[in-house]
Amino acid sequence: MSAADETATAPAVRVVRGNPSDEELAALVTVLAAASSAAAPAEPPVVDTWGHPTRLHRDLRAFSPYAFGSGIARPPR
Repeated sequence: MSAADETATAPAVRVVRGNPSDEELAALVTVLAAASSAAAPAEPPVVDTWGHPTRLHRDLRAFSPYAFGSGIARPPR
């Protein structure tokens, strides 16, 4: 038997100490399977901040009278 065959037939869970019942082993395998399937999400969730209140606080004032020119605001004509 090769090393690949031994790893393919090796048990996934090995009881080292004690004598668990069939129900206890089934519960352990169920918990381990659930933990391994929910380890990481496939892709990160999309964060949508379209209507979030902090979007109202804009710190860029591109259309401010102070945005261009000499820095002195001229009165509107």
